[in-house]
Amino acid sequence: MREILESTFRCALEGTDPADLTRQGLPQQRPELVLAVGKASLQMLEATLERFPDVPWLATPPDSPTTPPMGGEVMRGSHPLPDESSVRAASRALELASQLDDGDLLLLLVSGGGSALWSAPR
Repeated sequence: MREILESTFRCALEGTDPADLTRQGLPQQRPELVLAVGKASLQMLEATLERFPDVPWLATPPDSPTTPPMGGEVMRGSHPLPDESSVRAASRALELASQLDDGDLLLLLVSGGGSALWSAPR
């Protein structure tokens, strides 16, 4: 019985891998900008960069020992409660998005914790 439970658990975890799920949902068209926020932001971003290696990007993960990919911008935010770093990261994301032209594709990758990591109060 234990083997069945462990096997089922491992199978369920494999089905929720952020990188695998991101690969499955990527658009065919190259985005002009990728914004990634949340606890799985770096895993989702790495999967995206496999298909679109030269796309500009900004990622906002929580503080963690994970090493980000090269070539873009990482602005860490605070989780579970937002702070000034969360406000700065959200402001930067809005600034980058506002530079896009009509018709440009923005790929937004959001995972858990995004609402604290990007905080843009009035």
